[in-house]
Amino acid sequence: MNTPLDADPVQDRDDLRRARLVYQQLALSHFMLAFQPVVDGRDPTCVLYHECLLRHDGPPLGFNPIAVLERRQAMGLLDRSVLGCVIDILERYPDLQLGCNLSAQSACDGLLWQPLWARLRQRPE
Repeated sequence: MNTPLDADPVQDRDDLRRARLVYQQLALSHFMLAFQPVVDGRDPTCVLYHECLLRHDGPPLGFNPIAVLERRQAMGLLDRSVLGCVIDILERYPDLQLGCNLSAQSACDGLLWQPLWARLRQRPE
């Protein structure tokens, strides 16, 4: 992450523009989850669970949205959106076993996560 002493104002403006574009694309439902099986290393025919992977299906962005959001310290909203979708899927299909990746940055957004934690506490299975 840039510190004030080595910040590049052009990069900062570009990242801010790109971060806004990512969240506009998210609001337009141009991101979706893909499900990748995670298999047992000893028995590749045994699927342990499916990992939910975020994919963009809108117009090409031309950049890595995760890298931009991480540089801007702006992963929280995207992570909460992904986890909310995963919980929605699990509520509809309780027999599924799903996993998803969340940014370490999101661990700092305590209060904003409370509604999702409450949903998980209501349905611990």
